[in-house]
Amino acid sequence: MSHHLSRWHNVVGHEKSQRACLWRGCTEMMNKGSLARHVVSRHLRAGASCGFCSKVYSRADVARRHARKCKVANATMQSDLT
Repeated sequence: MSHHLSRWHNVVGHEKSQRACLWRGCTEMMNKGSLARHVVSRHLRAGASCGFCSKVYSRADVARRHARKCKVANATMQSDLT
């Protein structure tokens, strides 16, 4: 997504520079480095779920972070060890 934004929408510059979202009707301002994540989660509605407890998250990176600490996953791992 970042490559697409820089190539086709001229989103270039420092990661911390403030940019407006280019999506029609969206007025949010954010760091350039957050723009791709914002478009995917807010406008494309690409979500992900935990493979252990099926909780749904708006972003895949948040689902992966949750899965590392998921109580269901940890309980399964503990029962497999005994």
